[in-house]
Amino acid sequence: MMIHDDEDLLPYWLRYHSAIIGVENIVILDQKSKSEKTQITLHTWNEIKKLKVLWNQGPYSAKGNLTYNAFQRYLGDIDIALPLDSDEFLVAFNGSQPVFSRNAIVDELRHFWLNQTACWAFQQYYSSLQLSLDDSLKSVRYFHPAIYTVQNAKKMIRWENLKALDHGSHTPTVSNGGCVTALNHLGLLHYHFRNPLTTVERALNDVLGFGYLPSNVTLATLKDYRSKLDELMKRGVDGNHKIQQLLKYLDKGLPGLLHTNPVHSLLDLFTIDDIVHKIETDSGLVKGKERSSQL
Repeated sequence: MMIHDDEDLLPYWLRYHSAIIGVENIVILDQKSKSEKTQITLHTWNEIKKLKVLWNQGPYSAKGNLTYNAFQRYLGDIDIALPLDSDEFLVAFNGSQPVFSRNAIVDELRHFWLNQTACWAFQQYYSSLQLSLDDSLKSVRYFHPAIYTVQNAKKMIRWENLKALDHGSHTPTVSNGGCVTALNHLGLLHYHFRNPLTTVERALNDVLGFGYLPSNVTLATLKDYRSKLDELMKRGVDGNHKIQQLLKYLDKGLPGLLHTNPVHSLLDLFTIDDIVHKIETDSGLVKGKERSSQL
């Protein structure tokens, strides 16, 4: 995973996925993070738990190549490549119900491996969107995924068949055919929608990372680059959904980034604390109702 200052999600992501596949199977590419909290988290996990961290990675536009090289150089004799983002949490599904079970997830990975298919698409379920301007990450809940359109943009790949990764790991280059959709019960819970300030800050970081705007542009000076953003949007460049978020911010301010859906009272809802606790409990890292403080 490549990260740049996603300090609120990073501790949860590391706890969650290390409980499933082990910290030794994770490589973090730090794209020159500046926040102190991000750096403390990475250094702590690197020094105490031996997390593999590649520092000062870039440019962001080379994310696909950098990720491919990290698999090749630092994970040894691997079977399956799982390129993820910090807001994506691997989960199994029983029908449309998420299953927070390490064994269920590993069984699906084994099923994929034994199937001999080069590449499978993950199902993606997005975080629920009844947000307010000041909602924190921990207040965001997941809807039951049955009522949502399922995205199949993200891929997992048999390492022996992987030839190249694109920026978003949406269209990897593989030998032995292309990518197959939904032959598995694996998916991603995607914390894509966050409070508006976090959303626009992350969007600006990504646009700057691509080199589309001068590195000294801030939210306060963004209005001076409106015509440039319009031009980039028309060209359909990589990351154009982030450019769209910046344009919404310029047109409507932070309220323009609010995205709401109705909540069905009978559906199961999960906070990020809930899903991390569930997977750590299933993996035997915490017991019963005990909550880990390992942040």
